[in-house]
Amino acid sequence: MIGREVRLEPAAVAHGSLIVTINENINVSQPEPFARRGNTVVTPESEVSVEQQGTRMFLLDAGVTLNDLVEAVNKVGAAPGDLVAILEALERVGALRARLIVI
Repeated sequence: MIGREVRLEPAAVAHGSLIVTINENINVSQPEPFARRGNTVVTPESEVSVEQQGTRMFLLDAGVTLNDLVEAVNKVGAAPGDLVAILEALERVGALRARLIVI
């Protein structure tokens, strides 16, 4: 699978009739007061939506990966060139936590 370990930052990209939106909320989980054990941890909650005119919107659960985005874009029937353009735009705005090399 492509990009299973690559995470995406919040962003919004439009290409042709496609609109890709990535949102991320940061939550904090803390142990109960006076707890003897436990750590405070940050828990990101991410969401991706891909919308194309005339079709429905797809939302993805928390922890959005590059693979999740590719699958969502493919579900709306986007062409490979559209997917590459979206990935390039995400890289330009710093939302892609990876280096994109198009051959």
